[in-house]
Amino acid sequence: MSNCNKTKAELVSEIDSLKAELYWLRQDHGNARHMPPVRKKFFSLVDQAPHYVMVIDPLHKGGPAVTSANPAACAMHGLSEQQFREKPFAALFAEPYRPNVLEWLDRTVAKQRSTCECEALREDGSAFPVSLSGELVMEDMKPVVYAIERTLAFQKNTEEALKYSERQLATLMDNIPGIAYRCRNDRYWTMDFISNGCRELTGYQAEDLIDNRKKAYADLIHPDDRKDIYTIVEKALKGKKPFEIEYRIITASGEIKHVWEKGVCVEETGCVFLEGIIIDITERRNAENEKKASEERYSFLFENMFLGIGITSPDGKIHVVNKAMCRYTRLYARGDTPDERKHVLCRTH
Repeated sequence: MSNCNKTKAELVSEIDSLKAELYWLRQDHGNARHMPPVRKKFFSLVDQAPHYVMVIDPLHKGGPAVTSANPAACAMHGLSEQQFREKPFAALFAEPYRPNVLEWLDRTVAKQRSTCECEALREDGSAFPVSLSGELVMEDMKPVVYAIERTLAFQKNTEEALKYSERQLATLMDNIPGIAYRCRNDRYWTMDFISNGCRELTGYQAEDLIDNRKKAYADLIHPDDRKDIYTIVEKALKGKKPFEIEYRIITASGEIKHVWEKGVCVEETGCVFLEGIIIDITERRNAENEKKASEERYSFLFENMFLGIGITSPDGKIHVVNKAMCRYTRLYARGDTPDERKHVLCRTH
C-alpha cells in the first residue's frame, strides 16, 4: 500500500515504529551503516505526515544547521528545502527563544530527552508557537538530530480562551453579593468549593468551610429553616430539577442574614453534588418587612381613628372606609375589613 493511501493513524503508527528503530540504532554506533535506508524509509513516511520534521546537523561548521526538511515543515516556514539548508538552525526561531532552542539541541545531543516550547518564524517574519522534540542518531559515525516540530497554535488559542473565560468567571463571582459553591449532598452540606465572597456573606473564610475544617455550612443555617431546605432539595433531586430556596443563616458574628439559593443536583462517578449560588437578600427582606410593618401600622391607625374616613376617586367612587365612617353614616357594615364595608356603602347610596 502506498503512503498516499494510508490513514493518518497508520502513518503515525509507522513513524512511531521507526522512531523506536532509530532509538535502538542510536544505542549501537556499530549499526550506523543501516542509517541511510532507515532515513530514506523514515522520510518516505514523514513526507505524508502532518507534523513538521527536520534533520539537524549539530556539528555543522557554521553552527547547527538543517540538512533535510519534510514538505509540511517547508510549507509552514514558507521556505524551500534549499532555503532551510542555507539558514542557521537558530534563525528559524524568534530571537528571544534562540538561546532556549540551542540549549534544547545540546540536551538532545547529550541524549537527554526533553521538549522546547518556543516561537518559530515564517519567511515573512510572522511567528507561530511550536513544541520541539527530537532524537539523536548516528549517521556515518556522526551525530544527527531528527527533530519534530508540533504547532501549538490551536492549543495556545484554547488556553487563551480558557484564561479569558476564567477571568470573566472570577470577575463575575467576585462581584456577586454572595457565593458560588459546590457541595456534597450530605447532612452537613460539606463544601468542596466556595468562591471569594464567603467571608463577606458568612463571616468565615472559604477554607474554614471546605471539608468542614472549622464549620459545616449546615451549621450556619437557622435551625427553624433546616427541615424545609432538606425537603426541597430532596424533591428536586428525585425530580432531577433545579431548586430555589430562601432561608436564614447565622454568621460568625451572630448576625441573621436572609439568603436566596439556586442550585442543581449533579451526579459524577456515582456521587451526588450540589452546585449553585447563594445570594444575600437581607436588604430586600428587611425592606419588605419594613413595608409590611408600615402597612400594618397605617391599617391600625386608619381603623381605630374616631374620625370617619373614606377614600374616593374623583368621580365619587368609594374605594375604602373605616369603622368610624360607618358609624357616622349609621351604616353598621356587615364586613370586617375596609374593603368589605366599601361594598355596603356603595349599595346604600
